[in-house]
Amino acid sequence: MVYKDLGISIGGFDFQSATRVSLDYPSQISAKRKMGENMKAADQFNFDGPSEVKLSMDFLLNTDDIHNAYEFLFDSELSENSNRSGQRNFSINVGGLSYGSCFIDDYSINIEPFAPLNGSVNFTCYDPPRGVSITASSDTSQTENRVLHGYNCSISGVGGVVSSNIVSSIKYTKTFGRTPVYEIGDTNASSFLIDSIEAEMTISSTGLESLLAISGNEVVNDIVVGMQSTDGSVITPTFTTA
Repeated sequence: MVYKDLGISIGGFDFQSATRVSLDYPSQISAKRKMGENMKAADQFNFDGPSEVKLSMDFLLNTDDIHNAYEFLFDSELSENSNRSGQRNFSINVGGLSYGSCFIDDYSINIEPFAPLNGSVNFTCYDPPRGVSITASSDTSQTENRVLHGYNCSISGVGGVVSSNIVSSIKYTKTFGRTPVYEIGDTNASSFLIDSIEAEMTISSTGLESLLAISGNEVVNDIVVGMQSTDGSVITPTFTTA
């Protein structure tokens, strides 16, 4: 199988902006060692942990209306579809295999001049497939080329610290700390506890307007990053049921 036949969808919507996908199946086993007993070829290990799979992707940001599966990044506090606190889970299909109960661990968005906007995301999937084969699952519909680029972006609200006219790069990262809850008899987690949420924005600029105080400087206004394609369109995710 070649990469063009490895289709990816998130929440039932084709995700054709992915440039890399990685799946990590941890073994979660330990060797059986008992005094006075020989090892058995068919029974050498104990299973010590739950069935959790790490899924990571790199992707480009595209405003295509047909393949807009960026719901997992939606971060509005005014909508029930928001994943602002990382409480929502998504079904992700890779190569014809469905990974259920996928929660975001962290994601990042990078903006640089004359380069496509790119991001990366890491999920933990608590209901992964096992013992099945990967199949070709490419989508035949055409994706519109509306990839966002740094030269169409804008930034405001950073005045007083750096000059918004000579910002060379922006990186936004958000991380969620989560504890799965397993009850007696569970093979999959029954619920999840949100332990921490941290967001960080790194702005690189050669236009330093003031030196930082020993306790740091507070940015009074909201920092607004405008992201759009060459034709002026913006990302509008298609929502599944929250």
